[in-house]
Amino acid sequence: MSRVNAFIAELVKAANDTGSDTRFKKGQLLERAIITICELREEAGIPRTKKADEAIAYLQAVEIAISQKSEDDQLVRKALLLAAGMIRDLHIILNNH
Repeated sequence: MSRVNAFIAELVKAANDTGSDTRFKKGQLLERAIITICELREEAGIPRTKKADEAIAYLQAVEIAISQKSEDDQLVRKALLLAAGMIRDLHIILNNH
């Protein structure tokens, strides 16, 4: 399993983990996901777009909410799955180049 695929699996697993004791871990995963998404976009030569910037801003807002302990579990789950999907899509794009 590639490093990217392993990270995607980790994001999905965290999204499905309902334990509140993993709040810090989920915040760290979102932070890593944001960095990974930006790096993969750059590696693929994909220009910044308003829609992509909004998705990153959304993930960052959820990450901040986690750090402030004001997040909703469903919101965190949605953000983790969104990040996993974005990374998966970028990984596919890079593998087809």
